[in-house]
Amino acid sequence: MSPRSRSIFKSIGAVVAVALSVVATQGCRSQTPAVVVNGHEVSMSVLEADLVGLLEAEAISANPEFISNGRPTPALTAEWLNVLVAQQVFVAALAEHDLQVTDEARDAAKESMDPELLKALPAKVAETLNFQTAAFTILSQALASENPGADPAADPAVVLVEERIKSASVKVDPRYGVTWDAETGNAAVVAAPQVHDGRSSIIPAIPTSPLGATRG
Repeated sequence: MSPRSRSIFKSIGAVVAVALSVVATQGCRSQTPAVVVNGHEVSMSVLEADLVGLLEAEAISANPEFISNGRPTPALTAEWLNVLVAQQVFVAALAEHDLQVTDEARDAAKESMDPELLKALPAKVAETLNFQTAAFTILSQALASENPGADPAADPAVVLVEERIKSASVKVDPRYGVTWDAETGNAAVVAAPQVHDGRSSIIPAIPTSPLGATRG
């Protein structure tokens, strides 16, 4: 359980004044946070580019739960939000323990992931999941060495990350039809025709991430 790239612009008229007005508005919009995770902001333009990028993967765009009229649905947004929250938790946990994800760790993580599945994913998604897998392994090893007498069946990295995910401060612009459930530590759809419990994965790649089998 560590890549989404096209901004969406409205067509503008030939009148220069109108064009400038629209461009100015979109410039502000690109800086408006769509999601804020523990103070880390993701702008609307970045989130929308991420979601459009996800739909470039056939395995995702072929799922009617994730696409409607050519646009990403709240269900897909919820799935990606789960990944974004986990990403910030991993980054913070690594910094707290003075750890880094090295190229060697990324290579080792890639070896543990399905290569065909990685090829089917957009580059940013594959890179993000690769980072999170490597980060989890590094955290797990570091925490185990800090707590040699801990129950081996209870991975301290899982406990740490799960707790941090549930306690994360997450805000989502309501226009995306998604909310954050702090009790379960999952994003949930609040305005969509699809039934979605916030735990289904985007495609089989998500459960292969370190927390995929434990969240919820």
